[in-house]
Amino acid sequence: MSIQVGEQIPQLELQLAGRSYRAEPGKRGQLLYFMRTADCALCRAHVKRLIAIAPQLEARGLSILVIVPEGDPEGQVAQSLKTPFPVVQGIAAHSSFGLHRKLLSLVQQSGTVVYDAAGLVVHARTAINPSNAFDEDAVLELKV
Repeated sequence: MSIQVGEQIPQLELQLAGRSYRAEPGKRGQLLYFMRTADCALCRAHVKRLIAIAPQLEARGLSILVIVPEGDPEGQVAQSLKTPFPVVQGIAAHSSFGLHRKLLSLVQQSGTVVYDAAGLVVHARTAINPSNAFDEDAVLELKV
């Protein structure tokens, strides 16, 4: 089952440039975007939209973290898209948020989770089809 609005986010064990990286609640909220794969064209399009709206999200008190399940050697997503926010790896992170492999374990779910400074989920959207994994209008309407 996917994480639900109102739940506390789980602790994440992630990797950034081969080192352990921790995403934790703090003074502000955070938008987590879970890519299906590092080379998923639709996921990369969503990351480009996140780059475009990053200033708006920052003004609303949200930082952005993109999570690739695996297969992003040396941070190719961050480098090729020139992201102003971290892109980390962690297949366990997908699972801990309820994003699993579906359709005979061939397709990794993707999604968007937004949590507030206390670590409570205020928005959660998951999908098998990445085109449904990010709703820009819904995210921009959030009161965090």
